[in-house]
Amino acid sequence: MEVHQTFLPYAILAGLFMVGEVAMDLLQPGIMSQIVDDGVLGLHNGGVGNLDLIWKLACRWWA
Repeated sequence: MEVHQTFLPYAILAGLFMVGEVAMDLLQPGIMSQIVDDGVLGLHNGGVGNLDLIWKLACRWWA
C-alpha cells in the first residue's frame, strides 16, 4: 500500500492536466475561427483585417 500512496499525487495531477488539455482542445477551434474571420479576413469590419486583435487573441491563448 505504501507504493500506491507514493504515486497518488502524481495520478491526481495527471488527471487535472488531462482535463486542462481537453478544455484547451475544445476552445481552440473558436479562437482560431475568430482570428481568421475577424483578424485576417475582417468579416465583421468591412473586409479590413485587425492585426491588433490577432495579437490579443494569441497572447490570451498562450497565457
